[in-house]
Amino acid sequence: MNAFCLDSSIINSTLLRAIAWQVYGGLLSLAAAVAVLAEIGWWIFFFAGRTLLTPSWTIGIHAGVALVLLGVWHYFRARDTRERALADAGEAADLDGAGPTFHLGPFAVKVEIAFLATVAVLGFLTGGLLRAAAFVVSATAAVLLHELGHAFAARRYGHVATIHLHAFGGTTLHLGRPLSRAEETAVTLAGPAVPLVLGGFVYQAVDRPSGIVLDFVMVTAGWSILNLLPILPLDGGRLFLRGTRVHAISLAAAAVCAAIAAAVRQWGLVATFGFLASYNFVETPLGRRVTAWSERVEARWRKA
Repeated sequence: MNAFCLDSSIINSTLLRAIAWQVYGGLLSLAAAVAVLAEIGWWIFFFAGRTLLTPSWTIGIHAGVALVLLGVWHYFRARDTRERALADAGEAADLDGAGPTFHLGPFAVKVEIAFLATVAVLGFLTGGLLRAAAFVVSATAAVLLHELGHAFAARRYGHVATIHLHAFGGTTLHLGRPLSRAEETAVTLAGPAVPLVLGGFVYQAVDRPSGIVLDFVMVTAGWSILNLLPILPLDGGRLFLRGTRVHAISLAAAAVCAAIAAAVRQWGLVATFGFLASYNFVETPLGRRVTAWSERVEARWRKA
């Protein structure tokens, strides 16, 4: 197990500033994506002549876009301060790399602190201390079972596999001979198959599933089903998408899923699919052009 200790003065000052900058950047990215969609929607309704565009909606949307642009300007303008805060934090700011390492059978498993923090926050949102604790256990077990499915399938083909649980879920790294398309498919499907079967079995075995049981079914069967959607970097994206337009297809699929989640008021899924949409957007030709343009603008600001 890795030892990890932070000095209290670092926690109270430098580390908090570094984390604040990262949170600021993440929230700003989400706000920018929402602002762009809102502005596009306003112009679509405007040219369609819809009466839904009340003065309050019009002022709110344009004012929101202006505030987001101001925030983006400030974020890039303060690049030197941001980078200095992150550099000063040093290893203390690198929380996602710290955590215990152990062996589970033939596989080395690394569990990052960021993973534990993420499932703890999600568990807290379920309400109730007992239910939150049960969620942390079931979510950790579900992700670990998922990665073990990948690992055992890869080992069957002679690969050496290691498991890494991080802030965004889990990753199984396996090295060995090149796999055929059928073997790659088997390794990919083995991951979601294990928790999907387990979650379905539990759901059928309990007469009236509720509370903790439903949470367990959601993090096993539910997450496995979502993981099979044709969106990169999910298993479904690696399984179903091929060619040069995989990120564009993933972006469209993530946007549709986010819209559906918003329609049923599942805001956690909206945030998840929004993140996946932004991840794929930056990999599209348009996203790379936007990134290059923003870097040029930032370079001019830094020279000013």
